[in-house]
Amino acid sequence: MTVRYVQNIHKHAPGEKRAYSLDWTDELAGQTIVSATWSIQPSGPVLTNDRIVENETKAVVAGGTIAIDYILRCVIQTSEGEIIDRSVLLECRYL
Repeated sequence: MTVRYVQNIHKHAPGEKRAYSLDWTDELAGQTIVSATWSIQPSGPVLTNDRIVENETKAVVAGGTIAIDYILRCVIQTSEGEIIDRSVLLECRYL
């Protein structure tokens, strides 16, 4: 099963370097995360330090262009082979 949805909307300043995390506990139902792949569209901000910490996936986003909205996406695969896709909207604005 593949599930995809935009979870939250966050403000992100153009010069900011910020960690974002997604908690997958509700979707896992006793499973574990075996892989996580982060991406951002459109291109521009830099993704670093992506990792899995128990039931959470984390990544750091740096940069961006003012007035551009970015979709930060994480796709996980679970121990039972499920693929779950979540996105976060990043509104690049001066804070």
